[in-house]
Amino acid sequence: MKAFLADLGKLLVIALVSAFLGALRKPVAESPVKTTQESGINEVTLETLKKRLSQGAMLLDVRPRAFYQLGHLPGAISLPLAEIPKIMPTLSLEKTSVLLIYCTGEACDDSLKAALRLRLTGYSQVFVYKGGYEEWIKKGEPIEFDGAKKH
Repeated sequence: MKAFLADLGKLLVIALVSAFLGALRKPVAESPVKTTQESGINEVTLETLKKRLSQGAMLLDVRPRAFYQLGHLPGAISLPLAEIPKIMPTLSLEKTSVLLIYCTGEACDDSLKAALRLRLTGYSQVFVYKGGYEEWIKKGEPIEFDGAKKH
């Protein structure tokens, strides 16, 4: 019995070491870019967002469509992160168009991911409103539901 338990112990150690080494061989997932500063994407404040919108910038909501339907910033176009390749060509935008991107708020990095994707596809004027929907609501700004504004 002792020999059996010793062999079982050795097998267990071998299995654990193999699993550990196997995990090391797996490709490491790309490290997410945590800040706009690290990525080279410019961030805008609420005040700057409003100013750019008044100058004709396009506002893109990259939250899931269900969140958009529950309420969004006035004039925003729903552009869920996964649908960027499908929807962007239908918008017929110039590559120099000013694009303002937002998601839920500070903890959400979907706006940064979207901005990076758009930058890589040639859009040069891409900005992230990091405060997102949460800051907009906290500041008492109006929201829209399918085109209807509510305060």
